[in-house]
Amino acid sequence: MLNRAEDAVVVLKIVKNIVINPGPMTPMTPAKPHKKHKTIDAQFFKEKRVFLCAGYIADRYGHIVTAAHCVAGGEDVVSISVYLHNETKEYRATTVLVKPLLDVALLKANLPRGLPYLASTSGYQPSGTHAYAIGHPLDLFYTVTEGLVSSYMRGDHGILWLQSSTAINPGNSGGPLIDDQGSVLGVCSFILIAPWGS
Repeated sequence: MLNRAEDAVVVLKIVKNIVINPGPMTPMTPAKPHKKHKTIDAQFFKEKRVFLCAGYIADRYGHIVTAAHCVAGGEDVVSISVYLHNETKEYRATTVLVKPLLDVALLKANLPRGLPYLASTSGYQPSGTHAYAIGHPLDLFYTVTEGLVSSYMRGDHGILWLQSSTAINPGNSGGPLIDDQGSVLGVCSFILIAPWGS
């Protein structure tokens, strides 16, 4: 089950233009940004940076689900590259739909036919249901962590969030949280950190 689920998970490499504020000018601060930077104001410039996220193939037509915050930025998103499990070939993806409140986005890529894909569960899963997160935390590609469904909590705008004890870290964003049958329970979005734990 997990091996098939891993084959449906992808690596997303997102290149974005990030606004940089070099801070107050000082005698040690260059008067102009490096030539590779695009100046947008006397005190600000843009710099291209690469972000890694996870996603999963959602159907046989090349649609990929990921977290909205991975591809947020609109015109500042320069490119989205998709890499399949155990492959180095690059596929380019475009953004089809972004739902910031739900932190979910849908991408489309021209992927090979016959790839496995993951389907979502229907309805709530009871507390104690086994849950597995697949992603690329801290650049450790295709890491699987195990936990349990803890509870569901109602957030702003009536959005229902699934809480799990499964360990996730930066790089898990956009990856699937699946059950024992390989069905998607949700999309890894964020962690809550408190002084007494996370």
